[in-house]
Amino acid sequence: MTKYQHDSHTIQFELIKTIEDANNDTLGKIINIIDSVSILSYDRIKIPNMKYERKEDQLVVNCEYIKGTILDPKVHTHFRSIIFEDFVLSENKYSVTDYHPRNFIIQDKTFDLYYVDIYGIQKSDIGMRKISFNRYFL
Repeated sequence: MTKYQHDSHTIQFELIKTIEDANNDTLGKIINIIDSVSILSYDRIKIPNMKYERKEDQLVVNCEYIKGTILDPKVHTHFRSIIFEDFVLSENKYSVTDYHPRNFIIQDKTFDLYYVDIYGIQKSDIGMRKISFNRYFL
């Protein structure tokens, strides 16, 4: 988890997402995505650290909160090619399928680019990703 220095102390942010009343298939898919993404590498784009705990029909996901600015494709044009190369052309079977700019955060402290929507990552092929990417970045 990223720590931020504030005056004489440090702060660490964490986002807790609780998923309730979901069936086993849905919870299994979410767990599979979290497990898969945690071992994948996307070169220049980062995925926040996540851990989870399953309690019967409930899933509690603890996710690193990325303090920063939402990507603005009109302002942050240099990230377009990074997103295309790292996510769209990825050889990983799991990659991003929802390229809405609100799913990307530029971290305040490091200016690293993060993808923050676990639901936007799925098994997908390059053709499907190109169509989705072009909706937001062309």
